[in-house]
Amino acid sequence: MRRLVNYYQQDRDLAVQEGKTLGKNEEGSLLVIKLLIKRFKNINPEVTQKIQQLSLEKIEELAEALLDFNQYQDLENWLQQNQ
Repeated sequence: MRRLVNYYQQDRDLAVQEGKTLGKNEEGSLLVIKLLIKRFKNINPEVTQKIQQLSLEKIEELAEALLDFNQYQDLENWLQQNQ
């Protein structure tokens, strides 16, 4: 019985961690999308979808890179190189 409880606890802990990671990804991608809309006024829905599919690490890289973007094409180029 004790082993079963340990397995349950491990599964629960893993699920909680995955939920936290997904939440961070969503928050990060939404913030980056808001910043990009502020900068370029409009974003293609396909580009938005690509951003939402990025890992947390890539979202952080994009957040830093967008400070150097001068035109919308810079964003599209970055996404092509970082998929």
